[in-house]
Amino acid sequence: MYPQVNRRQFKCDNCRKPLSEELDFVASKRTYTKRLAENILEELKEGDILNVSRRNDVTEEEIPRMLENIVEEITEPDLS
Repeated sequence: MYPQVNRRQFKCDNCRKPLSEELDFVASKRTYTKRLAENILEELKEGDILNVSRRNDVTEEEIPRMLENIVEEITEPDLS
């Protein structure tokens, strides 16, 4: 079991477009923490997706997306 992260929602005063709170420990458009994704990656070294998903109360489909996000973060060029 892990904490479900719900971001606060705001509206832009000018355009009225909805905005979500940015949290440094949660990737954009995700409800799980980066730390959970890293722990799942470590568990996958010793187990399979089905058992890791059951132990961590996430869907089997969510784990490959977590891995894709980690790869994107690692390979994303720093343009600063």
